[in-house]
Amino acid sequence: MKTGTSVARTTNPSTMAARLRTGWVARLVALLVLTLPAVVQAQFTYTTNNDGSLNIYKYTGSGGAVTIPSTANGLPVTSIGELAFFGCMSLTMSR
Repeated sequence: MKTGTSVARTTNPSTMAARLRTGWVARLVALLVLTLPAVVQAQFTYTTNNDGSLNIYKYTGSGGAVTIPSTANGLPVTSIGELAFFGCMSLTMSR
């Protein structure tokens, strides 16, 4: 019968925390970069027209400079609903 001895390893807590922090920050930055287009598109709620094109139904952004996209999710944006910007007080629009 063999018996083994285990050796406990000690790790410097500050080094371990730095590694975890660095890894976490890198993952967060990657996630933000990958989701940026979705966040930009999330400023609008769309409905689908009978021809398969999109209608901007509602603006859900925080205001400021707003650009109407020509496409979203690969589909053309061809119309804007009558009340899409209702209640928005601080918009700067460009096309």
